Amino acid sequence: MHLALQRPYAFTWSDVEAQPLSKASARLFHEIRDAMPIESGLVIPIHDGQGFAGIAALCCEDLEPNADAVAALKLISLYGVERAKQLHQQDLMPTPPLCPLSQRQREILAYAATGKSENDTADILGISSTTVREHVGKARDALGVRTKMQAVAIAVQRGWIAL
Repeated sequence: MHLALQRPYAFTWSDVEAQPLSKASARLFHEIRDAMPIESGLVIPIHDGQGFAGIAALCCEDLEPNADAVAALKLISLYGVERAKQLHQQDLMPTPPLCPLSQRQREILAYAATGKSENDTADILGISSTTVREHVGKARDALGVRTKMQAVAIAVQRGWIAL
């Protein structure tokens, strides 16, 4: 880890072994290496806008990777770390709000989203246009908006109705 803090580029386990290590560090390194039946490994320091972010430690069963393989592995590691950060951020994001609209309100807003008038919607659903207006009004109130189109826009944006 100390080497990863000092170096911005990837290095191999051989590079680590070549460094002067404390007895405790050397023992730990060799215990880890002996516990896994592998010959070599690659350590890729990951830096972000704030500086050192961590490492990607890769194990190689055979020989140490060549320069082209190291470059490809670094790119893959950077992508993997960034993707992991994105997934972690998604986990931290609050869950989307539950839909405050009734099934009928969503149904009526869906017809409005396709351009149907209140009379058209009333005819399709077999209810009065007054009832359609009441449902639209309750949907507007539930969403805290002034117009039917604002209610439609919010419902579409939040995935409560589809176009």
